[in-house]
Amino acid sequence: MDKVTDEEVLIGITDVLKLMSISKNTLLKLIKEDETFPRSIQLVEGKGFTGTKRWVKSELKAWLESKRS
Repeated sequence: MDKVTDEEVLIGITDVLKLMSISKNTLLKLIKEDETFPRSIQLVEGKGFTGTKRWVKSELKAWLESKRS
């Protein structure tokens, strides 16, 4: 079995918050107001499903790096 690379890893909201060291409110603000912030991937459609959004870890890391410049 092939090893999964960082570029392929999908992470949920809890891991996004840890990776970025931010609160959920700050994440929601970034999603709403920053057009450069990586978009999530909706894994399951419809209402009532929680925890189905994921972000590509490498995209988040690249966005963070771009903010350091």
